[in-house]
Amino acid sequence: MKSRYLTSLYSLFGFLQEEEAIAALWAAGYLEKQMMTEYLSKGGGLVTIDLHHLRRRVESTIIGETIKVSISLSGEGMLDENDTNLDLFKNTEIRVLEKEFNEMYLFASDVYCHHYIPLHLGGTDKFNNLRILHKEVQQLIHLTQNETIGVLKNRLGLTELMMSKINQYREKYALGPV
Repeated sequence: MKSRYLTSLYSLFGFLQEEEAIAALWAAGYLEKQMMTEYLSKGGGLVTIDLHHLRRRVESTIIGETIKVSISLSGEGMLDENDTNLDLFKNTEIRVLEKEFNEMYLFASDVYCHHYIPLHLGGTDKFNNLRILHKEVQQLIHLTQNETIGVLKNRLGLTELMMSKINQYREKYALGPV
């Protein structure tokens, strides 16, 4: 019953892009877990965190005719994959990871919900098959024109390790390495 209910809620957000719908479901309190992959500049690679126990807090303040509403999203997670050069057994390097995640500020328009296993190859819309990626990384995964690929690679300043991870994603779509 819950999954049918969640599916119908997800369809209510159909006018949004997938990543915006996921953020809206989290803010509405219907999302319990999500995978998030981010590039860490100081770590020189990608980190994937498996977020669970997602929570939201809504606070409203009414002053005269003005209503101020604040929504705070939080969750607990564990490191799922570390393609950085950080040694996360060292407390100082854990603080680097923490600082970079705390400094990230992306709008919903900056991220994309990517199907790790493509739908046409049997992938699903279930959250364990979805990855939140920066929209330009998502584009690079699907691009086929070498000139456009080159421009995007230069703009993103990708390391070999990052390119390796992107090529793993491209492989799932039967695309050659970039």
